[in-house]
Amino acid sequence: MTKHIKCDLDQRGVLTVMLNRPEKRNAFDEAMASELTAIYSNATDDESIRLIVLSGQGSIFCSGGDIAWMLSCGQSDEQRRKQQA
Repeated sequence: MTKHIKCDLDQRGVLTVMLNRPEKRNAFDEAMASELTAIYSNATDDESIRLIVLSGQGSIFCSGGDIAWMLSCGQSDEQRRKQQA
């Protein structure tokens, strides 16, 4: 399990990936985006995974990008923004 995402693989090969920042309405930030990218990269190499279900913890699936993260991206230099994209 990662900090911002919970994963569960059942015996049928269903990988449930749950965004886990309900206090932020599951808004994406740099850490969550990196974790999600790593999970999906690893899942493509795992032949036991037949299906991926993406969901969100709490009452909101995902509110989009975290405003604080987006503001910090805008204040970064050009090279840093390209890395965060």
